[in-house]
Amino acid sequence: LAYFACALTGLSDGERSSVFSHGEIAAAICADFNVFLYKPWKFTDPVKNADVSSERVYEIDRGQIARSDILLLHAGRPSFGAGQELEIAMNAGIGIALLVPLTASVSRMVRGAYARMKIVEFSDDQQYSDGLRMALADLVNEHAHRAHPNPGPLGSRVRDLRSHLKLAEETVAIRVGITARALRQLESGEEPV
Repeated sequence: LAYFACALTGLSDGERSSVFSHGEIAAAICADFNVFLYKPWKFTDPVKNADVSSERVYEIDRGQIARSDILLLHAGRPSFGAGQELEIAMNAGIGIALLVPLTASVSRMVRGAYARMKIVEFSDDQQYSDGLRMALADLVNEHAHRAHPNPGPLGSRVRDLRSHLKLAEETVAIRVGITARALRQLESGEEPV
């Protein structure tokens, strides 16, 4: 499973068309590797899905990233709107393909991330396709060699320990640095870790 991270908010019609086109090209290439590509604009687009709450968008998209094996990060804008996705993927050990149009300037903070990252720089769709195909081959191969231990039901262990210590959800949530809603989701097994 792969996730296509890109800016969606504040894009012009032309920018949306370009990003979506790159997403469709990526989906076809991913299919060649038996990888399904999740495209957030199909579910949480700020234009087509404006009725979806901010909280729900975060839950859906964060959950999809956490379940993914690969992140494709389209960095076509100076502020490309996917920094949070980069951090979520990096912290989960997910391999990343950073897709950089030669006309874009990507920050040193992004390029210097600790993530297992393959950088694909391109000036046209052919370079994009060729570079993405090579990056995906490497990332799929790396993923196949990674061990996937099952750490057990973390949420239920957190819930049991919190209950044993007689701590309120809000107290634990504040201490950990998340919302009480996020803690409830973790404890109920709704939110992937």
